[in-house]
Amino acid sequence: EELPLSSSPDGDRASVNRVLYPASARAKKTVEKGLHARGFEVTRWNVYDTVAAKFDDEMKGVASTIEIGSFASPSAVSAWFAEVGSLPAFCACIGKTSAQRCLELGAAQDSVIFPAKPGVDSWATSVMTAVDRCGTPS
Repeated sequence: EELPLSSSPDGDRASVNRVLYPASARAKKTVEKGLHARGFEVTRWNVYDTVAAKFDDEMKGVASTIEIGSFASPSAVSAWFAEVGSLPAFCACIGKTSAQRCLELGAAQDSVIFPAKPGVDSWATSVMTAVDRCGTPS
């Protein structure tokens, strides 16, 4: 569902509604630009940052054998790839942006599974789809 254009209660589109947009320091400007394009005056506050974990040799060894990865954000995909050097055989993603990052990093189209509408329940379904495709017992 798309956000409607901003307007005042009397329908005057010239008036501007103000929005405070708390975001990750690494978040793209997509939401910010979308709100602005719809007539909102946007103030962005970077309220947190995502910092990737560093894998020790044991973690890298285990990670390199994983057949299914479950990713909740593009930054999680990037962090995994930076530490392991490859993605799992199947990537179950919470949504389209995480899936797109997997594809950008070289995952095969048919190995990246994501729901049309992001959410925890649909993400779980993506994981189960990956399990089915992988042939791993659930």
